[in-house]
Parts: sequence; structure tokens; C-alpha cells
Amino acid sequence: MKRLFHRLGIALILAALVLAGLAMPNQGAQAVDPDTFYGGWPYSVPPKGHLNTFVPDGLALGIYQDLLEPSMAMYVWAQDTYRGLLAESWGFEGNDTYVVKLKSGARWSDGSPVTARDVVVTYAIGRLRNFADFTYVDTVTQRDELTVEFKLKNPSTLVERLLLRTRIRAAKTYGAIAEKVEAFLAAGKDRAGADKAEWDALVAEINEYRPEKLLSSGPYTLDLADVTDSQLTLRRNEFSIFKDAKFNKVVLYNGETEAVTPLFLAKEMYYGTYFFPQSTERALIEAGFTILRSPTYSGPGLFFNYEKVPAFQDVRVRHAIAYAIDRAQVGAVAYGELSGNPAKYMVGISDSAVPNWIPQDVIATLNTYDYNPEKAAQLMEEAGYTKSNGVWTKDGKPFEVELLVPSDFTDWVPAGENVAEQLNAFGIRTTVRGTPRAQQVADVKAGNFDMSILLWGFPNPHPFYAYRNMYITNTVGKLPDEKGASIPLVQTVDGEEYDFAALIAASGAGIDFGPQREAVTKLAVSFNKLLPIVPLVERLGNTPLLTEAFESVPPADDPLYTNAFGQDSYIVLWLIDGTLAPKQR
Repeated sequence: MKRLFHRLGIALILAALVLAGLAMPNQGAQAVDPDTFYGGWPYSVPPKGHLNTFVPDGLALGIYQDLLEPSMAMYVWAQDTYRGLLAESWGFEGNDTYVVKLKSGARWSDGSPVTARDVVVTYAIGRLRNFADFTYVDTVTQRDELTVEFKLKNPSTLVERLLLRTRIRAAKTYGAIAEKVEAFLAAGKDRAGADKAEWDALVAEINEYRPEKLLSSGPYTLDLADVTDSQLTLRRNEFSIFKDAKFNKVVLYNGETEAVTPLFLAKEMYYGTYFFPQSTERALIEAGFTILRSPTYSGPGLFFNYEKVPAFQDVRVRHAIAYAIDRAQVGAVAYGELSGNPAKYMVGISDSAVPNWIPQDVIATLNTYDYNPEKAAQLMEEAGYTKSNGVWTKDGKPFEVELLVPSDFTDWVPAGENVAEQLNAFGIRTTVRGTPRAQQVADVKAGNFDMSILLWGFPNPHPFYAYRNMYITNTVGKLPDEKGASIPLVQTVDGEEYDFAALIAASGAGIDFGPQREAVTKLAVSFNKLLPIVPLVERLGNTPLLTEAFESVPPADDPLYTNAFGQDSYIVLWLIDGTLAPKQR
């Protein structure tokens, strides 16, 4: 996956960072303890919150968990490389083996060494927790004290990221349960058949397990005594191999955007991955924060229900809707002028990734569906619609639809409202229905919607995940009894039959990127012609960083700013390697 992001795409992202005001730190007010990093992450408070980080309500702290239980490596998106954390080296051996060697000298917070056994135990528990890794992995074995071998049953380049970004847990904590898993495997116990009850009991055991102590191999550790309703404190792990971390402590405030906004405005927080409304963003800039507009490689898209609204089965109608929506306007309304880029290539994956997966001569043929209401009207007429009193009608029936939005998404609600406003102006009567996200997902899976704002693209460097998310997860549903959007997965495009499920599988199959690119190109071209959904905006972050709290901050052209900030956090990496250090006084 060499050169995953084209230089032009990187340049545009970095230019946005410069426009956002990334500059030399300014002088100003500081939090109480200058040697403490202040961030935030929503967590469950004990006793509901606990130290089993494999299961729900465990104190697994999102991006900050790498400070406690690091993965083996972190991806650098702009360079298509990994930077080792616990791992010294990694890679494929032949087509069916992946090998990782751990760094020598890594230790847990009780002083015991980090070994290959910790990785094996992590994956033994992962079998109980249905790790996606086991789609590709057959066995996980320890070659020696520091080397782990993953034998593959389904070779794929996709497995590398899964393996290298899995947080490694301590065998001392989970080893007893892992040994039971290994015994079951050795005995050939059938998880889906006669031995299901025994397996289910073991799953219940890991789900109910509550360790008394968290063993950390990262630069910090966590004690339940340091967890309160409002904040928790990570303290230095004196045994950690990551000696370059400069902050003595890390404090994470509990809560979502509304709860932490006053803390940011008071400069009591340094950084957060929240999404702030434009008015709050302006106040943060005035307070001295830099707004980091790093990419998410995804954003809100317009999804159609093909079964409930048969009109959407006509490709001309879908094309007309794409032409009728000014995507730049949607982005400006939802994210402001700087944090939402209108989708350009309209192929279902991030525009930044397109040049590295699709040949230039093919890119030149793509329809970008630039805003053109006249073209949209022409297509509607070709589809048999006429306009009556400003509304498109067919067979005497007005074109009326409902647009489902998640009412608790502060960016997708205005995006949906703007789409509805534009479609109403064009002549498609559109009513917005807001419902909490959980209910929205349930309604989509049940097919209880006409149109919906859902995620297009995906914050993963491989297009496989974006196409699977759009065609499978958010459309036909995950289970046979889920309707979703009812998009036919086999369609004919320019006289050629396309099996989207097969193409998605092929896009991630094997360890040769050549055939994968061919499959991705077919998916992209057919997507561009069919427009099964309309990608609207590619969201950029608007994450605040109080630059004055640090001795220095990397310049705007640092390639790490192009990382998907919620998946491979450059802030966390800079905390680990000491790039971010407290301001000296």
C-alpha cells in the first residue's frame, strides 16, 4: 500500500492546518500543574467502570489506551509505514505467516518483562471476544521469548493493521482464562456445536472478570484510586521502556463535548478529539487554542432505501439528487469553511486515497457531479417526472421523502437539514426526522427510513473497509432478517455484471496489492456510475490544542498531522516519544 496518500492530498490537509493557525506557542494562562497533560475521554465510573479492558465499561480510554496498554506499532498514514511501539520488527514470511518481534527490555508496571506470551494470551482472550483478526489468523504461537508467529488461514494485507494495532495485555492478568481457551483448542472443542455450552461459559467468565490491578507496559499506569466521577489520573510507569515521555502525569476529564467545553475555555484542558460547534470553535481560537483540522477519511453521506422508495432504483434519480445538492454548502453549514471538504471524486473512498488505488487515466473519466440544478432537472424529466407547483411528480404523485438523521450528532443534523432545504428548493419534498443515534441505526437496519444520513468512507487506510461499511454494514444489514437499504449487491454496469460482495472480498484478499487495486478500481468506477449513495462531505477534525502549554509543537508540515486522529493519534505518539513536553518556566 505504498504512498497511500497522494502528495497533493497531503498538501491540502497541511494547508488547512496552516490556515487553522498552527504557530509558535503563545504565552497565557496554564492549568494548575504545568507538568501534567490535560485531556479528556468519556468513561464509566467504578463500580460500573472496571479494569478488564476487553469488555464493555472497561476503562479502555480510546486513543489514550496506548499510554497504558500499547499496541505493537502505530501507523503513519502519509508515509504508509508503521512506527514500532512494543514491536521491534514485523512482516510477512511467505504468504501464510506473519511474524512480530518485540522490543527487548519492555516491562510491565510490576517490573515483569513483556514477552511473546503476553501477545499469545491477548489473542487467546481475543478468540472469546471474536477479534476480527481471526477472519485471517489460524494460530498464534510463541517462537521464542520475544517472537510471535501468526499462521494465516486466509492471507490478506488487511491482517497487518489488525495485528499491529491490537493493544497487548498482560499474561499475568489474563493467563488463567487464556490457558482454558488453549486447552479447549487443543481438545478440539467445537464452539458452534456440541461444546457450545462450555465455550459460552468461558465467554461469560471473561465478561465477568474484574482484575484488581491494571498492569501497564506504556509510559503511564492507572489505579482505580485515581478515578473519580469527573476525572482520572495516569501516573508514570517507572518500569516502562518509554522513558522519553516528558509529562509526569496525564489527567483525563470525563464527559462529552458539552461537559468539557467550559474546561477548554478556562484553559484547564490542553487537547480533545471532540467536535465543537462553530461558535465554540471561534471562542477557543480567541482563547489561544490552535484548531487541528486533521482528516477523518470519512463523513456524512446520503443513503437511499431502494425497497421503501422505488424511485431510488432509477439511477437517473440518484444522479439528479447528486447534481441538485451543493456539497460545498452542506460542508460549510455542518463544519464551517475549514473543517468540511465536499466530496470530489464520488467513488466512496476518501479523495486523498484515490490516486494511490485508482490509475490516473481512470480518475480522468470519473464524474464529479458538480452542482448543476439544470442537469438535475433534465435527468428528472428523462426519468418521467414533471414539475407541478414547484414539486416533481410522476403518475400524479408528488415526490415526497423523509430524511432520517441522528439527533445527537451536532454535525450530521445541520448537514441533513441543509440537504433537505436544497432538495425542497429543487422540488423533492423532504422532511427531516431526527432520532437518537441508537434508534437511527435500528431504523436503518429494519428498513424503516426513506433516506438517511450515514457514514461514507472509513477511517482505515484500506478501501475494503469503506466499501464494506457502505454496501454491507449500512445497507443490506449484518443479519439475514435486516433489510437496511436493500441495495442489490449484483448489478450490471455498462453491460458488465458486478458482484459487489465478491469485489469487496477481492479488494482485501492476498498479500499482493496489484489484484487488490484492480478490485478497488472496479468498485470505484461502478460506484461512480451507479451512485448507490451520495457522499456529501469529508469531515476534518476541529480538535483544539493549547500550544502555549508545550515547549514546542511540530510544524504544520509534519506528516503525522495527516493521521486519522481518532485511530492513530499523533498527540498520543508525541506524548510517548517526548515530542510534546511541558512548557519550561
